[in-house]
Amino acid sequence: MTKKKVSEDKQMITIDGEDYAFDDLTDLQKYMLEQVMDLKGRIKTARMHLDQLKVASAEFGRTLSESMKGNNDEAA
Repeated sequence: MTKKKVSEDKQMITIDGEDYAFDDLTDLQKYMLEQVMDLKGRIKTARMHLDQLKVASAEFGRTLSESMKGNNDEAA
């Protein structure tokens, strides 16, 4: 689903491979389109946050492992 501007006054969207004029959609269709677009944005943001959490978790695990090696050196 993509939005395109054909001209200054006519915005087109593509749904399931078909082009539609945004102004020709019903209020319910416009609302559903807004919902889908918002959710896609939120999914993108959630993926970015998940990537950040994975990197942070890996770094904390690496730091923990390195600190444990220091403990083993002291015990020997």
